[in-house]
Formats: sequence, C-alpha cells, structure tokens
Amino acid sequence: MKYKRPAQWVDIENEMVWTIPLTRGLFIIVDECDIDLAFDNWHALGKGYGARIENHERILLHRVILVRALGVLPEGEWYCKHLNNDVQDNRRSNLQIIYKQKTAKRLKGTIIRKRRWGARITINGNTRRLGGYATEEAGHDAYMNAKYC
Repeated sequence: MKYKRPAQWVDIENEMVWTIPLTRGLFIIVDECDIDLAFDNWHALGKGYGARIENHERILLHRVILVRALGVLPEGEWYCKHLNNDVQDNRRSNLQIIYKQKTAKRLKGTIIRKRRWGARITINGNTRRLGGYATEEAGHDAYMNAKYC
C-alpha cells in the first residue's frame, strides 16, 4: 500500500484548520469536525477539487462536506459554491448550496439584450435583425410577421 501523508493542523488567516493532502502536491482545507474524511483516499482533479471513486462514481469532497453540514441530502438539482472562489478551501463557512433554476422558454425568434427584447429570423443561413421591442410578445409578433409574410 502506498504511503499517505497525514493531515496537518495549520494556521490559515489566523484560524487553525486541517489540511488533507491530495495527489500532485495539493491539499484541501477543512474544519476540525470534517477531519475524519482524511482517512479516505482523495485525489486532485484538474482544477484542484478533491475527489474519490466509490462504486465507479466520482465523489467530490466539497459536496460531501456540504451534505454533512446540512444533515440531509438536498432535493432537486443543486451544486456547491465556494464563497471565496478557492476550490481547495472546503471549510463549512466557505461552502454554499445553490439550487439550479429552470430557465423559462422564450418565444421563438426573440432575444433579450440590454434589458430590451429583440427579434431576429434566419433564412437560408442568413440571420436578419427585426428590431427592438418593449415586450417579448411584440418581438415574437415581428418574427411571425417576417416568417409568414
């Protein structure tokens, strides 16, 4: 079995935290209550996220910590945001759950730019702008007129 470096107790930003070593010389910062995760074999992904493989699935360390902090697996589609944008800082105070929102379907032929609705149509690979409009419905009407007239 390969030797694994032990977790270390370090001072970061005047706060004592634990670091869990990853592959490629990287490490993950965690709170003391999550230090038991150091006993699993974590590796570094391309951008520095901590991950492990379990039952042929990739498990991300920051998601494990967030679920443990919440005490329950969140429902629906969600992702974990690092508040300070440091993917190696997995302290509970740095993680936030973000629920994915379903995007509303736009009416055909409409776009929104600079808080105004616009209309455009593509004919034979050429896109033509049809103008700017105050509402999405007005832009859709312009599209339908161009399409059928």
